[in-house]
Amino acid sequence: MNPIKSLIIDPIKAAALHVAKQAGLFRDLAIAKANKQPKKVKRMKQAYVPGSLGVSAVSEAIQADYGLILNRRERKQLAKAQQKPFKIYMNGGN
Repeated sequence: MNPIKSLIIDPIKAAALHVAKQAGLFRDLAIAKANKQPKKVKRMKQAYVPGSLGVSAVSEAIQADYGLILNRRERKQLAKAQQKPFKIYMNGGN
């Protein structure tokens, strides 16, 4: 094969190669756009600060029964130690 002849590309083949490369690039771009994660929305409201809401009805009831606010685990341990049934506190209906 003549080395000079192999360097000369047929114009139709060159155009076909160009179109094929473009198609591959557009396909890759479409896949990248399809897999793109949406931007996270900026939060407009301020972050919650624990304890800023005040005392709830449940914590007031717990404080009235125990003298201080105990968490569920501590109240269960106390009820078990005193051999009393565990009292469940619910928001909206005790």
